[in-house]
Amino acid sequence: MHPEAFVLHFPVLGDVPVQWYGILTLTGVLASILMARRDIVRYGILPREQALDACAVVAASSFIGGHVLFFLTPGQGGGIRIGSVLFGAILGGAAAVIGVARYHHIDLWNTLDAAAPAGVLPPLLGRFGCFMSGCCFGTPGRVPWAVTFTDPATVAPRGVPLHPTQLYEAAVLLGLFVLLLLRRRSRAFRGELALLYIGLYSAARFVIEYFRGDNVRGFVFQDSLSFSQAIAAVCLLAAGIGYISLWKRAKVEPA
Repeated sequence: MHPEAFVLHFPVLGDVPVQWYGILTLTGVLASILMARRDIVRYGILPREQALDACAVVAASSFIGGHVLFFLTPGQGGGIRIGSVLFGAILGGAAAVIGVARYHHIDLWNTLDAAAPAGVLPPLLGRFGCFMSGCCFGTPGRVPWAVTFTDPATVAPRGVPLHPTQLYEAAVLLGLFVLLLLRRRSRAFRGELALLYIGLYSAARFVIEYFRGDNVRGFVFQDSLSFSQAIAAVCLLAAGIGYISLWKRAKVEPA
């Protein structure tokens, strides 16, 4: 795995390396914007022009949310750290969708459901970028599918077989993407897709965190849980309560 895809040469700036993480994440963001705009227009939630503006706002809010939560993560050591936390991006995007729904006076749960499948694409492709860079690496593992990083530029420990936690999460996200696409035509109630996304991802992330080997993500409760596990537990609980509540409400509402 090699973090750098290629190097751009500029007369003034010199050599500028282009990372696979940036390429794949940006590809996921653009694909997500195009897919979300199409679905929002298809389901009659917003017209095309307003849908594109709304998607851009959500993408920007996701970017900000991911970086803010990374900055707030209890890290190892001091100083200014640069990075992104996926939960921050998801929550930042969800907050923006809520704001867009209120601004345009449109149904919140329908909007969240329309955006849910598209919202999987940036983290899905981004995790492959993490794999290429070596960040978010796993603990040493004696499993047949363990990976060994050797590139000098990698973030992961070199020469040690590690659990490919980036690929574990990518597999979960791919399964979520397929599930949401299949489920959206037969959802049981408004908001089901969004709550399935948050709930199932949180449950999977909580488990995957036990196989993570990087300490930059921070720990809480006397190091018994990672910061992401604590967030995952809260999100899973909230999604579960919301799912049961909306499901019960849909059963008593007239057709």
